[in-house]
Formats: sequence, C-alpha cells, structure tokens
Amino acid sequence: MSQQVVAPRHPEWTDVLIIGAGFGGMRMLQECRELGLESIILEAGTGLGGTWYWNRYPGARTDTESWAYCFYFSEKLNEQYTFKERYATWDSSLDYLNYAADALDMRRHMRFGRRVASARYLNDENIWEARTDDGEIYRCRYLVSASGVLSVAYKPPFKNAETFQGEVYLTANWPKEHVDFAGKRVAVIGTGASGVQVIPIVAHEAAHVTVFQRTPNYVLPARNYPITDAKQREIRRNFHQMVAQCRNQVFAFPMTDSKVALKDASPEEQQRVLEWGWEIGGFQFAFETFNDILTDRESNAIVADFVRRKIRAIVKDPKTAEMLCPDYALFAKRPPLGHFYFETFNRPNVSLVDVSQDPIESMTPTGLKTRHHEYGDFDVVIYATGFDGGTGALVKIDVRGVQGQSIAEVWRKSLQTQFGICMNGFPNFFMISGPQAPFANTPMIVDRAVTWIGNCIRHLDATGNTVVEARQEACERWTQHVQETMDMTVLADGAGVNSWFLGKNIPGKMTAPLFFFGGANTYFGELKKESDGGFKGMQFRRGTVDAAAA
Repeated sequence: MSQQVVAPRHPEWTDVLIIGAGFGGMRMLQECRELGLESIILEAGTGLGGTWYWNRYPGARTDTESWAYCFYFSEKLNEQYTFKERYATWDSSLDYLNYAADALDMRRHMRFGRRVASARYLNDENIWEARTDDGEIYRCRYLVSASGVLSVAYKPPFKNAETFQGEVYLTANWPKEHVDFAGKRVAVIGTGASGVQVIPIVAHEAAHVTVFQRTPNYVLPARNYPITDAKQREIRRNFHQMVAQCRNQVFAFPMTDSKVALKDASPEEQQRVLEWGWEIGGFQFAFETFNDILTDRESNAIVADFVRRKIRAIVKDPKTAEMLCPDYALFAKRPPLGHFYFETFNRPNVSLVDVSQDPIESMTPTGLKTRHHEYGDFDVVIYATGFDGGTGALVKIDVRGVQGQSIAEVWRKSLQTQFGICMNGFPNFFMISGPQAPFANTPMIVDRAVTWIGNCIRHLDATGNTVVEARQEACERWTQHVQETMDMTVLADGAGVNSWFLGKNIPGKMTAPLFFFGGANTYFGELKKESDGGFKGMQFRRGTVDAAAA
C-alpha cells in the first residue's frame, strides 16, 4: 500500500510579518501603511485584542486610565469613541480595539487562528521565514514580534494536578462562556494583579472563597468611576495635553510627577499628601505625591507603613490584616490597583491561607495539599498565578538568527537588547514592548517603539541598504544601563519576593531585569537621541532581498 505524499505548502510573501493582533500589532500595521509596506498579522486567537482577548476573567481591567489606554496617532479616532469608566474593563478594551480595527480597515490584514511555531533568518536571501503550528509558511523582509509582555501564562507544576475532579480555570486563558460560581466553594491560588481583581467578583456569588497567598501585595485603591458626558467632553478637549502628559511621565501615565521629595516635607505634610493620594486613587498615590518613593528607602518605608496602616484599618480581623500586610519595600513587587480588594476579606464567605512557609505541593481529587496541611471540598480552583513575563512569548517560539542560534539559547546566557526593540545577530527583526523596554502604560510604550522602528526602516531605505541589526556593543551598553537604573531603585529588592520584573516567579529562569525602570520619559528621550543621531547603535549593510525565493 503506497503512502500518500503531502506536498509542502507554498510560502506566502509579505514585506512585514507581524506576530500578534493586540495594541502592538495593530499600531505596527498602521506604521507599515505609512511606510508603504505590505503587512500581515498572524494571531493565535480567533479574534484580535491580545491581552484582552485572553484575559476575560471576572474583574479584569486596565490599571491605566481608559482615555490614555488608546492609540495616540489619531485624535479623530478617539474623538469618535466614548470611554465608559476611569479604568476600562477587559470587554471595554476589546471593544475599543475592535472599533479601531473597523474604523481603520485593519481586519483584511489579519489572519486568525495562526500560532507562529518558528521563525528563522535565511542568510542567502536576507529574508525571514516563519511557520505556523499547522504548517503554513510565510516569508518577509521584516519580522516584528508584538506577542505581548504578559502572554504566556504560568501554571505551577503541582503534583497530581490532573486528579482534581472539579472545575479548573486559569485567569490568563479564561473561557468565552459564562462561568457560574453561584453556591460553589472556590479556591483562588495567587494574589498578584489577576487575583486581586478576580477575588472580589467571585466572592459575590460563591458559597465560599479560600484565597491561597504566597506574598501579600501593596494594593492601592483604584477609585474607579463612570465617565459622564461632561467628563467625556473634557477628555476629547484635552487630548493633546493628555498625550504630552503621558510622554513626560515616569510610567507614561496621564498625570504629572511630583517635584517634592517626601524627606523634605514635615511629618504632618507627609501624612496630608499621602491621604490626598490615597483618596484620589490610582497610581497618583505613588507619583503625584512625592518623587523619591522609588529611590529613597527611608521615604519608601514611610509610605509603605502608611499603606499597612490603611490595610489594618480596612480589614476587621487583626490576624487576617497582618497576613495581608507586606513586609518589603513598596514597588519591590508590582503593586496592583484594587477595587474593594481588602474589603472583601471582611466577608463571612472569604478566608485567607498563608502558604509562604507552607507551600502548595500537590492537588487532590477534592482540593490541594500543602507541605503540612490538606484543604478539600472545593468545586472550583482558579489559578491566578501570573505569567512568564518579558521573554516568555519569544522563547516559546523557535526564533533563530543568522548563525542558527535561537533566542531561547541566547537569553539563557545573557539577556541583551537594544532598547528592548532589536538584537545583535537577528537582522531585520524588531520587538514591540520586548524585554528591557519600560514596563509602563503599554499603548504609549508601543507607540514610541513603533515610531522608532518606522524611522529606522526609513533610514535604512534612505541609505540604500536593506539589512539592519543592533550592534553588540550597543546592546551591552543598554543592558548595563538597564541594570544600573534598576539598582538605583527599590525594585532591585524584587529578587527576595519573587518579583516577575526579575523573572523570579518562574523556577529556573535567569534572574535579570526584564524591563527598563529609568523612566518611560527618559526612554523616549533615548529613542529620539538614537533616531536623530543617525542610528549609531545599529549596523546597516546591503544585501539582496530575494522575494522571488518565496
């Protein structure tokens, strides 16, 4: 009996191949249009949205004001959209992205249900070849990863996980169908940003919620509110002012950094300003109050103690309150914004279990076991256990450069990039919000990175060259700068509290700063300096781009 031979699929050619249809991919698509380049977006999901396509769990929201969590290149685009709340829910963010895709006629460039499995640089042709997990082949001149900072979920490898007989959900890959928690006993594992958001919502319906916490968080009050018609008119009127604020703020938020150091204020003034920040809510508490909270440990300790006093005042049970009080520096871990998070622990159907000294080791048919205790009778387990951040998405794809080296191999030895946008040894390859870029208001970081990529391609064409990659010495300088700036802040303490900013939440992952914390505004200045200076950190060469090889 003869075996049927399946002919290989013919590669499809495009100038730019973009991985991911979230904010980054859509913004890059717009830039490609302005460059006159044909582009295709490959998206693993069945729809666009990136983070907001996958993270549909109850309570999921942005931590950036909704009117600044947007595309910045078009005032008209935002004038025609109505924002609903100060902090957009996941479905509101998804609605905005779908609105933008329709308004800008982007869908015809998108291919859904295509998960990129590998990409390799073909030296002879000076092009990239990417393959999806179902065997489709694409070739392109430029490969752009917009695969997301937080897109690879982490689920701890507990023993016997498959034996649990109830429902299991992962916040980072939530089902599209409604999940009913009414009358059910629910275990939530994790109290990072996802856990902080999902716990209060589930508690409204569940018979009981048991929260398993390894490390408590400094959860700041969001003070969310609906946007009135008058507020909407103000947002539209002040669009350019908002954009300028984001470009000049340390984390690219629509606010103005304080110019006052806490250590220069009297104790009475310190408390008055911190009370103001707590009441106004959001990250204003950290950035519009005092300017030395991240860099001065004594100032940080005063603010951290202020938050602990707030936790003790909110949570009625003293023992639970103490369990919820962090004992490390504020910002050593990424502080989430909360929507009545601490208040949830006053509910009779919510209990807290500290697993910092008694870690979870295995699952059982009805629950889980820690080293010394067993907890059972759960109907549902929710894993709110975070992500393999920064590098995870590209490591998962088999991306190989000029010498056949994979990104995974390179980054296991040393994490080095130029601005978190490009690398040595990977020509014509760009990352949007890649590792060593700032972790800040994502759409603004995306906007500035894509603008830089566009200018780099324009410079490449103007010089008559066809191939560009980062110089090794430029990557080494940027990596050193990333480390030095982190060391100047309390974020450097994150290694001791398993901060994902350093990759410490993933067993076996190399410990290194995954992001630049020298200020988003400073970063934007570095990008402009490099662009205006003729891209001295990049090396350009002429090579024959053989599109016909596709």
